[in-house]
Amino acid sequence: MFGYSGYAWCPNLVNSVVINDELLVSNPRGPIINGGDYFQEQFRQLIGISGLKVHFLEDGYYQELRGNTRDATNTTRQGDEKPFWESLK
Repeated sequence: MFGYSGYAWCPNLVNSVVINDELLVSNPRGPIINGGDYFQEQFRQLIGISGLKVHFLEDGYYQELRGNTRDATNTTRQGDEKPFWESLK
C-alpha cells in the first residue's frame, strides 16, 4: 500500500536481513486481529519452513527517512564457496 507520493504505508517485509539463522524484519504494524498483528502472524507462518527465528524491529525512524531494516543494519556478508546453482540440483 502506497501513498500518492510513493511512500509505503507499511514496511516491505522482503527488505530484511539474515544474521546467523535469525531474520531481522521491519515491524509491519498491521491490523490487530484476535490480539495479534495479522501481518506478523502471516509472515511467521510463511517463513516458518525456513527454520529462521524471526525478529520484528521497530524501525519507524528509518521508514520516515524512506529506508528500511536492510538499510539500517550495514552488515557484512560472506558468500558460499560454491556457486548457488550447484545447490539446486
